[in-house]
Amino acid sequence: MGLKLITAPAGEPISLDEAKTHLRVTHDDDDVLIDLAIRAAIKSAESQTRRALVTQTWELMLDRFPQHGAAINIAKPPLQSVSFIKYIDIDGVLQTWAAENYKVDTVTEPGRIVPSYGKCWPCTRSEINAITIRFVCGYGEEDAIPEDICSWMLLKIGALYEHKEEIAYGQVSELPKSFVDCLLDPYRVYTIC
Repeated sequence: MGLKLITAPAGEPISLDEAKTHLRVTHDDDDVLIDLAIRAAIKSAESQTRRALVTQTWELMLDRFPQHGAAINIAKPPLQSVSFIKYIDIDGVLQTWAAENYKVDTVTEPGRIVPSYGKCWPCTRSEINAITIRFVCGYGEEDAIPEDICSWMLLKIGALYEHKEEIAYGQVSELPKSFVDCLLDPYRVYTIC
């Protein structure tokens, strides 16, 4: 299974102005450093929760469809929509599976896709990345992201800014975990292997 970013988010959940207000910084001298801290906090929040925050488009590549009509779980919840499912058929021809052949569950997290009633997954050629599923995920616009996640990112930005000298010289050690990390707990996506 592989994931590939197709369209990056148009905006960021935390703006430079919001971060500077949180940090009580009124000068522009550290804007580049604060921007780096913002991006690091966003990546860390998305990584730790296994979620997409702002709307973005990804492709999931699979070698084969699941057996017996089992669901395909879609990474990076919340799932908004599935744009297409393409696969290489047994003759080596790229096909697009019609949307009426499958159902998309955007309520469950992670989201999932199953064949429609009376349908089954099509046969594919036995090769790597024979299936490509393009999907749109994320909470939507920046203001739709849960407040706990935004609060955690602001606190992370503050911790990174507090250790800015270490970061500037590439010598920052792992920042200690704290009770603040519990803010992300309700949003963590766990997968069973």
